[in-house]
Amino acid sequence: MYKYVYKGPDRDTAIVERWVDTPSQENNPQEVIANAKWQNRDEIKAYLEGRYVFASEASWRLFSFRMHDGTPSITRLVVHEPGMHTVVYNDNANIFETINNEQNQKTTFTEYFQANIDYPLARVVTYMDFPSVFTWTNGTKKWTIRQRGCCVGHLYFVSPSVGERYFLRTLLTKVKGVVSFEALRTINGVVHDTFKLACIALGLYDSDDEWNACLEEVIGMQTGAQLRSLFVTILAFGVPGEPRMLWENYKEHICDDYKVALQRRGIIEPSIEQIESWALHSLQDALAKFSKTLEDFGLPTPSVAFDQLETNHLLEMERDYNEEVLQAEVAMAIENLNDGQRAAYNGVIDAYAAHHTKVIFIDGPDGTGKTYIEN
Repeated sequence: MYKYVYKGPDRDTAIVERWVDTPSQENNPQEVIANAKWQNRDEIKAYLEGRYVFASEASWRLFSFRMHDGTPSITRLVVHEPGMHTVVYNDNANIFETINNEQNQKTTFTEYFQANIDYPLARVVTYMDFPSVFTWTNGTKKWTIRQRGCCVGHLYFVSPSVGERYFLRTLLTKVKGVVSFEALRTINGVVHDTFKLACIALGLYDSDDEWNACLEEVIGMQTGAQLRSLFVTILAFGVPGEPRMLWENYKEHICDDYKVALQRRGIIEPSIEQIESWALHSLQDALAKFSKTLEDFGLPTPSVAFDQLETNHLLEMERDYNEEVLQAEVAMAIENLNDGQRAAYNGVIDAYAAHHTKVIFIDGPDGTGKTYIEN
């Protein structure tokens, strides 16, 4: 049913043609068609696209039958961390009054907590199943016991890469009767610091065996740079349970190429702290592309600053030259310039010395030394 609803109506393309008949004396119909000519031919206007209504649909519409329907109804359930809900307001409204308005602080989620306090019936269903027992009223922003009909709750999608909100959503599919965010993090009488730890305590989140196996498999055949790329991918998209533990277990392999890299940059005997700090600095830059930080995953921050070492390697190679040797090469090249090349060279040098801004265009046949003078 939905396939045809979203597919759109049937379409038809028609061609409108206008003929000028030039029949012969016998008025033979075949000759009329053969001698027909186009009049005011416009290919754009000649092709008309229209909707095709077949007989059964036309009859259905004539009798005013319903064209589509949906059942059961759906209530969308917001998922947000404390104080992180969406507030909609008009452009001419006072933003501070809007934010501080008590009604704007109420959402389907926050009022779910209140309903668990007010109604014993609410404590036996999860937040996701709440609309099947209760009705949400947008005007008053309250849950009331459903009197008739049925409804399905739909939790907003949350990507695992979001972090805490993902684990909050996971808890809401299992936990019942909670009256606050703190109660949602309380498992078997223990109040956990994060929703992620609450998920782990409840057994809703698997261990990091999969990520350990993944890293164990590649440490023998991947370089440190490749391992860092993989580690960032795991952090950004895999949502490991204990990122700090993964770092501690595999940091030796993740950093294995940085000792040599630091030695090339003048640090003859880099310490372990320097090596790990540079690796963490690289991970921090890579995570920034996904709007993440090391702190988001409980990883340590670099204890040593390497801003001066993190430079463009291609630029370093270009700057790695001997000035005396280059000056001798330039002096020898100038002596070998012909008259045309020397005129172009002097024009560039004089403009630079006089601080004149100009565009210089060098033109000439093949083999006249344009590339030579440019170099």
